[in-house]
Amino acid sequence: MNAIYIELVEDSLTEFVYPAELGGLQYELSALNYGIQLTVHGFNHKIKQLLDKVLDRMVNIKIEKQSFEIIKEKVKRSLQNFRREVPYQMAYFGVTYLTAEHQWNKDELLSCIDGITIHDVEAFIPRMLTRFFTDSLMYGNLTKDQALEYMTSIERKFQEKRYYQPLFPSCNYAYSMLNDAHKLHAIEIYLQCFQQTLENNALLELFCHFVDEPCFDQLRTKEQLGYVVSAGARRSRGVQGFRVIVQSARELDHVNQRIELFIESMRDYILTMSDEQFKKQREGCMVKKVEVPKKMRSQGNRFWMEITNHQFCFDRSQLEGEIIQNLERNDLICFYDHYISLNSIHRRKLALHVNPSSLALQKPNDETNNVEQEYDSTATDEIETEQVEVIIPTGAIHGEIKLTEQPVIIEKLNETTTTTTNEAENVLPKKELNLPQAEWIDNIHVWKSKLSCYPLAQSYDKIDVPVLCKL
Repeated sequence: MNAIYIELVEDSLTEFVYPAELGGLQYELSALNYGIQLTVHGFNHKIKQLLDKVLDRMVNIKIEKQSFEIIKEKVKRSLQNFRREVPYQMAYFGVTYLTAEHQWNKDELLSCIDGITIHDVEAFIPRMLTRFFTDSLMYGNLTKDQALEYMTSIERKFQEKRYYQPLFPSCNYAYSMLNDAHKLHAIEIYLQCFQQTLENNALLELFCHFVDEPCFDQLRTKEQLGYVVSAGARRSRGVQGFRVIVQSARELDHVNQRIELFIESMRDYILTMSDEQFKKQREGCMVKKVEVPKKMRSQGNRFWMEITNHQFCFDRSQLEGEIIQNLERNDLICFYDHYISLNSIHRRKLALHVNPSSLALQKPNDETNNVEQEYDSTATDEIETEQVEVIIPTGAIHGEIKLTEQPVIIEKLNETTTTTTNEAENVLPKKELNLPQAEWIDNIHVWKSKLSCYPLAQSYDKIDVPVLCKL
């Protein structure tokens, strides 16, 4: 009902906001798992009028039966099309769903949408708004008094609370989903590590900085598992871990083996690199961390994420950058041995498999294999934002590479040419690891009921907003 409500509000505002958009004002209204997010941005001299109009429509919307039926059908189609999404995006959603304490999956939402009536939505709106609590960020060309004035326009009646599921020590869970539109497969391997703190964040980010490029080079360029290959940090609801995601035409058992073999190789990669190379990599991570955003909106998004996460560490980049500068090689090795190593008793693995359904397998190849070309930077935003619940963020997928622009990955060898010793050393051996047996999740509700929750991430007590973008 929340999604239907948001769509109805947006539909009712279409005629009003069109001139505003032409004049440089925009708004975005989104239904989240734990509430609603409203963003208004643009030229400041008329921004309050747009904010007031949107809020007024949210509170006083009059629902017409014809509009309700159209919007309801639109939301239903969106839920039905979930199994036609790009496989790696389904994998991302699957891990988020499995590790959330309370979240409905698409099939559960779809099963009840037919029974929702216009009277249900009309009753839902005041019931929700009477429980409204607001987190807000006012950022840009306005004063404190103006920000307080804007806040008086917003209902403060809804309280949001976020949790995150920890996995049991030394566990190896797996879950499978089907995709109806593509013959490709996708897998996300998530190794849950620890809660979010400044120190933990810095340690995980430095490790991901060392691993990201070798992961892309090995699994994508050398082994050609697929165009979509990414490694990085996954953060949500105060907990974080290391994840690798691959979208591939190959069977996922093989892809899982190659990912695990790559992860196994990273310990020696970090341990044997020269001191000079280690310091250079660490310096690069620190510089990237403290880099000032080039756009005001980017900095505003960082501030907003601190508020929605209830952590309020507005100078996080500088603080974590200083911690990264003091981390040593042994810190990464200890982190790897405890949380990442296949032999660690503390390793917590969740693998999300997305496979083509029988419906997808019946489609002609030209209808199902275009997904690589559809991949673009918007997918990165979603993944980073789990670094959001998003709204945000972590780990980056490399830029768009279209099929027609694909560089030569494997050089052709003539009859008299053989692979050099150095080239051979750069390719992981074609061996199989003795991986522990995965416990496949059949009943998600029963599985979640056996798990306890991490405590929420703690707020930062020294609140200070740095001025990084001057007007």
